[in-house]
Amino acid sequence: CRLSGGKPLASPLNVDFLHRMGAKVALSTAPLAIRARRHDVKVIQTVHDLIVLNTNAHDLDRAKFKRRLEACLEHSDAIIAVSEHTRQEILARYPECADRVHVVLQPVPATQSLIELSGDEDVQREVLAKFGLSRQNFLFYVGAIEVRKNVARLIAAHGVSQHAKDLPL
Repeated sequence: CRLSGGKPLASPLNVDFLHRMGAKVALSTAPLAIRARRHDVKVIQTVHDLIVLNTNAHDLDRAKFKRRLEACLEHSDAIIAVSEHTRQEILARYPECADRVHVVLQPVPATQSLIELSGDEDVQREVLAKFGLSRQNFLFYVGAIEVRKNVARLIAAHGVSQHAKDLPL
């Protein structure tokens, strides 16, 4: 993908030094301005979302994020999107990158024994009882409590929902 127009991309940091250390891959968990000039060192970067570009409810500088994102898209061998939604957002803005943007869902870290334990009905009953919940009758939010996550609006919507009495918070 070759991006054009607008302000110049952020100057990318060359990661060819990784080759001297025996590394074959530079992996970042956020869009960065890095590149490898050597073909035997691959750059793979992760994009979690484009919220910075879509709303003002984020602390990051929009212009700086956009330059880093565009440098990431320009110089990476592969881009990991953490959801199909994120991939589609990237492609809506940068369709020329379609062949290098791949969805890799974020796993929930768990051992096989914990996975098996979570399926045990006695354990499920104990956990529900501990928190005063009943099966299929609660909402569970996992995420940061930040303005941009809109948790207050979720709670307000729940309050006016016809199901509020059936699904206590």
